[in-house]
Amino acid sequence: MEESDPHSVLSKAWYNLRLSIRCPERVPTWDAILLTAASPQQAHLYQWHLDLAKLRGTIASHTIALAVPDPGGVRIGSGGATLHALRSLVHFSTTSDFVPATSSRTQALNTENISSMRVLLVHAGGDSKRVPWANPIGKAFLPLPSLHNDDPNKQASTLFDHILAISSYVPQDFGEQGGLLIMTGDVLPCYDFSCLSTPINGTCIVVVPAPPDVAANHGVILTRPGDDSGEGYEASGQRCELHQVIDLLQKPSHSELSVRGALSEDNTALLDSGIFAVRGRAWTQFLNLSVEDPDLISKLLEQREEVSLYEEIAAAWVPSRHEWLRSRPLGIELLKALSSHCLFSYCARNLHFLHFGTSVEVLSHLAKYIGGNNMQRTLTLTADNQVTEVAPSAVIISSDISSMVYVGDQSLVCNCTLTNGVRVGSKCIVLGINLGTLSGEMQGPLLLSVPDQHCLWEVPLLDSECRVTLCCSIHDNPKVALSKMGTFCGKQWKDVFDELGVDEEDIWPEKAFGEERKLWNASLFPVASPGKGIAFAMWLMGTHPEMSRLKVEWQRCKRMNLAELHGCIDFQKLCNERKVHQAKVCLRLAEASVRCGSLHQDLPKLCREIVEGLSSGREACKDLQSLYLDLNLDDFKVPHSRVYQAGIDLSNASGDSAAVATYEKKVWEAVAAETAMAIGHNEVTHGMHKQLYCIFRVSRVKVELPARIDFAGGWSDTPPWSLEQSGTVLNMAVLIDGCAPIGVELEVTSAIGVCISDDGGHHTYIKDPAMLGPPYEHDDPFRLVKSALVVTGLVGSSALQCAGLAIRTWANVPRGSGLGTSSILAAAVVKAIRQAVGADDSNEIITSLVLFLEQLMGTGGGWQDQVGGLYPGVKCTSGFPGSKLLLKVEPILITPQIQSELENRLVVFFTGQVSCL
Repeated sequence: MEESDPHSVLSKAWYNLRLSIRCPERVPTWDAILLTAASPQQAHLYQWHLDLAKLRGTIASHTIALAVPDPGGVRIGSGGATLHALRSLVHFSTTSDFVPATSSRTQALNTENISSMRVLLVHAGGDSKRVPWANPIGKAFLPLPSLHNDDPNKQASTLFDHILAISSYVPQDFGEQGGLLIMTGDVLPCYDFSCLSTPINGTCIVVVPAPPDVAANHGVILTRPGDDSGEGYEASGQRCELHQVIDLLQKPSHSELSVRGALSEDNTALLDSGIFAVRGRAWTQFLNLSVEDPDLISKLLEQREEVSLYEEIAAAWVPSRHEWLRSRPLGIELLKALSSHCLFSYCARNLHFLHFGTSVEVLSHLAKYIGGNNMQRTLTLTADNQVTEVAPSAVIISSDISSMVYVGDQSLVCNCTLTNGVRVGSKCIVLGINLGTLSGEMQGPLLLSVPDQHCLWEVPLLDSECRVTLCCSIHDNPKVALSKMGTFCGKQWKDVFDELGVDEEDIWPEKAFGEERKLWNASLFPVASPGKGIAFAMWLMGTHPEMSRLKVEWQRCKRMNLAELHGCIDFQKLCNERKVHQAKVCLRLAEASVRCGSLHQDLPKLCREIVEGLSSGREACKDLQSLYLDLNLDDFKVPHSRVYQAGIDLSNASGDSAAVATYEKKVWEAVAAETAMAIGHNEVTHGMHKQLYCIFRVSRVKVELPARIDFAGGWSDTPPWSLEQSGTVLNMAVLIDGCAPIGVELEVTSAIGVCISDDGGHHTYIKDPAMLGPPYEHDDPFRLVKSALVVTGLVGSSALQCAGLAIRTWANVPRGSGLGTSSILAAAVVKAIRQAVGADDSNEIITSLVLFLEQLMGTGGGWQDQVGGLYPGVKCTSGFPGSKLLLKVEPILITPQIQSELENRLVVFFTGQVSCL
């Protein structure tokens, strides 16, 4: 079976995630999200990311989102971290203050409420040894901006954001029963999890078929013989492919796979994906175990032991592993609490893993899934001149790139300010380098140069004004020992010693004599000022011109290694610096957008980042507003409605509510004027004033129209968007109970004046036609008919000077039902008026006039509703902006069989939820 396409899977998953955040009553979302961390410092960073995700709308506001560190930064294994995270969730839900450390206050713990919650737990703790530059941001928060067509005006999506999207289907599977889904933070499983089925009262592990050579490096699941015959297990009310797990194999050889019967007919084994689901009574038991007294985590800490989720805890659900488990840490407790349920497997045959275990994998995924030639820029300011060369395949995120900067193919630059003369090679990763604030150390002839396939990053330290600048090759594996051909900056250690002129003892001091020597514990990176740190990094990478001088300085410096650095990073300062840096980039983007008159940036989003990131953010937005006010209306290269909308955005950001009200009125006026110009309103009405409106030609007119159902494309038809951008809508005209539900009856009367009534019992009489014009009150029930009389040119014509009108309207569908009622009713009234005076009542003319009518009313509708009611059947309509808006209506031919099925099986019912318009 073919693997899932990440683009299509993620696109669908993001749609579901956004729907679940916006409408959790329709699509359930997570009640709690837990993220494990290796240390309190890393947990602080993760909590910042979680809070940011709530602000950005990828986590619902009501969802509990907690980052939980291993207690005291002591490693307790993935199983211990799972139990500790669940215990912390119970603490959080039952006490006013969340205490992440272990506690014996079990009398306050109550799992009854938690057991009905839908909980996502993502394991993201660890040192990220293979991707060391990700430690400052957390590997789960690697930037992945290109996997689902991100908006360039917002923060780049992260790996964790995509995990949230992929997992967003599972709460619906859990239903009201609740449950726990466990995932890992360094893998993106591209799979349609709407297909996932889990045991109602039990545990389930997601498995993936893999060849033996791949299985040899992972955990393998062995299921009961004969289960592949198709015999399933009852879950979520349906038969599905769930099979009981009879054994767990860890990194088995090909011969072991064969002997144990783990290979299927197609020579694949079932790979442990690291994804667990626990539901019903098994979930309740798991929660009860986490709050057991005496505290199991304290016991682990006392014994200095670790418990694995994938070995010890999983073994408690697999009877054949019980004997082995008895002698393992917490084995007796796990068996007592969990062994009454069995582990089942769900095979996701077309699941596609995107693993981010190495720097090479990260760059490879970015290169593959951005499409090769699509330049990726997210919240980035790039100098627009010929001497700046940024490769189209480079990914630039939240960075300020000056002139005379070179960035090579397939490189990643994130949270940086790169100034004149910087050269970043191909397949490089540069993170957190800010050359815009450096002192004299980087001035003069020394220019930053990062060789091909290298990483460069910088971190602040706790209780210090100094920083550490680090570097390595994307191919270096910090876990490989010196004696086993380990490398640094892509070179064998012997070559490193020779080129730098240093000894092995310089890098591994005597105090580390007992440890195996490798890059992970190599004391290479000086504690220094930012400029000096970059100079040292260039020396280590071999691109600094003064190699001998820096060697002496390097030997005198206090230096750190990758292993000890993690506990010394000032994550709070790092978060604040990143927020300030991003706000400054956003400020420059907004200034450029206003100053050049293009207004091509999303000003509300940029202003929000500015206000949140800068202490003087509100004042900066006021300066933007002043810059905007200094320009003339004609200095802008966009329609006036866009200019006034920018005024609203900047006034909102500046806290100027009076200016907002003024600009809102101007926006509506400008949209109405631009719409009138786009449909050629003056041309349409000119002939009527001149020739047709002397007398009414028909004394009575009745027009009835169907409602419409919108399938796709809604809002792309609405001004001012549709006046600048193309839009396409697919909709269908429908009769209700066999009748056209929307209509108008117009009668010419001998009495001067206009009498209007509707099916809601409202009626009015206007003797003076001049009183029919705008402005209209928002609650005026007759503004639609009045607007129709204005846009058709009847008001002010000679026709109403010698005769009157009686107009009765009805709509046999609930108000606000979303069936296009008001626009279609407007079309019916306009059509009736034009028939009464003998004017052209073609659908094209009516559609355009109704578009202008809705701007005049102030409701701001588009063209799709009236098209849906005026044109019969199913149609796909496209709008093309220009000097005049052009509409192309294409009927969609359907077979008699499909038409019959739609007519017999389509049920339209009113939910009671009304449209806001």
